[in-house]
Amino acid sequence: MGQFTYFCNIMPPLKTLLWLLLLLPLLFRYGNAQDFSGGLTGGLSTSQVSGDELAGFNKAGIFFGGFTSRSFSEKWSAMMQLSFIMKGSKKPTRVDKGDYEFYRLSLWYIDIPVLIHYKAYFKEYKAFSGEAGFSFGTLVFSEEEDQSGNLPGRPPFKRFDLSLAGGIHYHISDNLNIYMRMLNSILPIRGNLSYAYQRITGGQYNTALLFGAEYFF
Repeated sequence: MGQFTYFCNIMPPLKTLLWLLLLLPLLFRYGNAQDFSGGLTGGLSTSQVSGDELAGFNKAGIFFGGFTSRSFSEKWSAMMQLSFIMKGSKKPTRVDKGDYEFYRLSLWYIDIPVLIHYKAYFKEYKAFSGEAGFSFGTLVFSEEEDQSGNLPGRPPFKRFDLSLAGGIHYHISDNLNIYMRMLNSILPIRGNLSYAYQRITGGQYNTALLFGAEYFF
């Protein structure tokens, strides 16, 4: 029943996201502004939570969504995305070294990155572009567990997450890019904890690396 309840809680925002993604192709197909474009994006995420005394991007996940882009010049453009992304933290067991402790934190967000892009030129070939901006996230699901099971009674996570965003894109063709992006919270996603295993002095912060692709309609 617990898992069923979780999925019931996250289905409304996911259904809203899917409807918006279905509308994106229609908006850009019949739009009149030639400076605007849009498409779909998705890929893999790997993340950690700063302040949990764990090191490494051990929590793997996925992300997917849609985007709209507007060009201001040949080099400058702005992009806004709407995406579902998995973040969190994980400590796997290491039985070979006698370490049986396990910890996993799963955080699912609907993110809205707002980014400025700058295209770089190499021998008249527009292969790369850089990006920088902010990402605004809304938490739709959270789960925390260790080797004994779920961890109830922990302080709740904040509903909203504000992150700095930056990355680099490689342009394969006019319609397809691949990219790497880093997201880092600038406001804590949860305050201090007093547990020995989670002894924190300044709160917890999301850090995520995204490896994705963009397809332009």
